[in-house]
Order: sequence, then C-alpha cells, then structure tokens
Amino acid sequence: MEQLQNSPSQTAPPHIKSLDRSASLPKPSITRFVSTSASPSATANATAASSTTQSSQSLTWDGYLSLRQKRRYYNIIASSLTALASFTGGASFLLTQDIEKISGLMFGLDPFMGMGIVCVGFGATGWLIGPFAGGFVFRLMHRRVAGGMQIKERDLYQRIKKYRCDPTSQSVQNPVPDYYGEKIFSVKGYRQWLKDQRAYRKKRESLTA
Repeated sequence: MEQLQNSPSQTAPPHIKSLDRSASLPKPSITRFVSTSASPSATANATAASSTTQSSQSLTWDGYLSLRQKRRYYNIIASSLTALASFTGGASFLLTQDIEKISGLMFGLDPFMGMGIVCVGFGATGWLIGPFAGGFVFRLMHRRVAGGMQIKERDLYQRIKKYRCDPTSQSVQNPVPDYYGEKIFSVKGYRQWLKDQRAYRKKRESLTA
C-alpha cells in the first residue's frame, strides 16, 4: 500500500498528452466576397449599346433608305405647315400695327410692299424651322430604329463622301449630280447615283484632257 502511495504517478497515455499540449489552433480564415454585379450605369450603357447593335443589324439598307425618304416627307410637310403658320401669324400681327410707321422703317418703300417683304421673311423663317419639328415627330414615331438609323446614316455619309465627284470644276450649267445624295431612297437609287458620279467624272476628264 505504501509503495503504491509513494510511487510516482503513472505517465498519462499519449492521447491525453496531446490534449494537454498547447497546440496551435488553426486561425479562422476570412473570406472576402467581391461583388460581381455591375453598376446600374454600366448595365444601362451595355443594354443601350446592345439594343442599338441589334436594331442596326435588323435594319436593312432598303428599310433605312425607305425611312430616309419618309423622314424627308415629314420635313417637307412640317416646313409647309410652319411656313404657313409663320406667314399667317406675321401678317395678322402687321395688320394690327401702324402701316405708315412700318413703311418708314422699310426705307420709304410702299407700305404694302414693305408688309409683303416682312411676311415673306416670316414665312421663310417658318420654313427653316420646319425640319426640326418634322425630325422630332419622326423620331417619336420611329424610336425603335433610331439607333440603327444613326449608324446607317454615318455609313452612308462616308460612302457619299468617298465616291462623289470633286465640285471644284462644276459650273451652273454642269453641276455635280446630287452632290449630297439627298435623292438616294433605295439600293437601286444608290447604284444609279454611283453611275452618275462615274459618268460625270469621265465627262470632266474628257473635257480637261
């Protein structure tokens, strides 16, 4: 009994020792989550760019040129209406004024002649304002293809600028045919425009040779 009490304590088992040791615990890992969601402005820009590309791809050249002709009709109709409204409004305003005073401001011209010149000026101003109003109405009516039309418009302008004749040698009797390409309303019309430009160039070269 005494031997058992005085004997040193028995060594602990290996698995107990491993628990008693101050083993280093694994450090908690910190995971950073990076937001992959794009900002609203970038998403809106990407959506607008994709929609513009899709509308440009879906809009054919014949479709674009047909819309171009329709836009010209819008501008002509709008110019006619604004010119008529400006002329009528200007004439109504002048009728309420002192005719003699107006004729004095017109360098001594006949009162009725002076009023006519002023009314024509009102009408011309309205005619110039018309394309802005017509273009605005056209864009409202064709909003879905507006982006595609802008791309096709730039492409057509580059083609016209590249293939049209040099206007330095033109004259009043022999002008460059449709220098700005305003009468191109179909692919067939564009090919005819190219033929006219080549014919004019050959004619000019034959005259200068």
